[in-house]
Amino acid sequence: MKILKASEYPTSVIDLINCKSIEILSYNALLNMFFEFCYAESNFFKLNIEENKSFKVEEIISNNEKLQTQWAFENQIKFTRNNWFYDILFAQIEKFRPNVFFAHDRKCLNKEFIKKVRNSIPEIELIIAWDGVDLKDGNLYSTADVVLTPVEFITENYKKLGLKSYTLPFAFEKTINKKIKSTQLITDLSFVGSVFIGKGSHNKRREYLMELSRAGFKDFNLSGSCDVFDDILSKKTASLIKNEGLTGLWNAYQLKRISKGSLYGLDMYNKFACSKIVLNTHIDLAGNNAGNIRLFEATGVGSCLLTDYKENLTNYFKIDEEIVVFKNKGELIEKVNFLLKNEKIREKIAKAGQKKTIEHHNYNFRSKNLIEIININT
Repeated sequence: MKILKASEYPTSVIDLINCKSIEILSYNALLNMFFEFCYAESNFFKLNIEENKSFKVEEIISNNEKLQTQWAFENQIKFTRNNWFYDILFAQIEKFRPNVFFAHDRKCLNKEFIKKVRNSIPEIELIIAWDGVDLKDGNLYSTADVVLTPVEFITENYKKLGLKSYTLPFAFEKTINKKIKSTQLITDLSFVGSVFIGKGSHNKRREYLMELSRAGFKDFNLSGSCDVFDDILSKKTASLIKNEGLTGLWNAYQLKRISKGSLYGLDMYNKFACSKIVLNTHIDLAGNNAGNIRLFEATGVGSCLLTDYKENLTNYFKIDEEIVVFKNKGELIEKVNFLLKNEKIREKIAKAGQKKTIEHHNYNFRSKNLIEIININT
């Protein structure tokens, strides 16, 4: 069985890797640079699924114009400048002729495009979509046969919309630990992640980070929309002032000022591996549900994870044995100080958390789960 997975990368990651390739590289050489960087799911499904010799997986980064147009050039594919995304993607599907098209990039779900794919590629038996942020967009996702999500509550929301949906939690790729440069613990507490401003985004996260900064912890690598000051007249800035007043604007500015810049992929993993404690908080719209990718990235490299409490956390880890949780700002500071003062307890929790992730939350297991879903629906 052949699977083609089309993934979307953030523009910041695409620009970062593309800028490293000063000379013109072949498509495969440039693609491998991205995979070596180990951003998010990278090519981890391909590496693990293809251990089963019955499967062949092709991974592409569908929104990377430089990469995609290089593929088109090498394969003598004509495309229009204003429609390069769909022209090249269709040519890739047509060339590979997969049985399963995994549209991890939701832009692939365009109705006209999916109709063209289904009509032109008879080999396709299943189209899979992905929603990791609970868009609840039944119209968009109805173009797929199956919707995968990382947490149960998003799955249930799509089932309520009448769509077939399954939960496929995030995971950690075990081979990353072979690429870590150092595990010397030189940072007390670190946070790496986005800080988007707006309803349902990272408002609680900003509160927690500000509380930590007031307590003297400022090792934050932030990305997202704390850059409201780049456009002081934007709707985003106006909304922030309306909802949180000048205090909210000031706090956003403070976080922007102390941030050490964004970190992704191996750079992030190396940061975690050198941190005594890694902070994780979920996006506001998650409500009482845990399941973001940071849970597994931090524990996977052996860091002591301190995360916001959610009702379903015990589905993944044993609290106070494999991870540590907090329920409010006061408890956050209390737990940080406790873990820093009690090295043996912290190290025991970190080792137990890593063991759980390596043994139960790895991409080999998730790949088998994905194969099961495919087999059920083909």
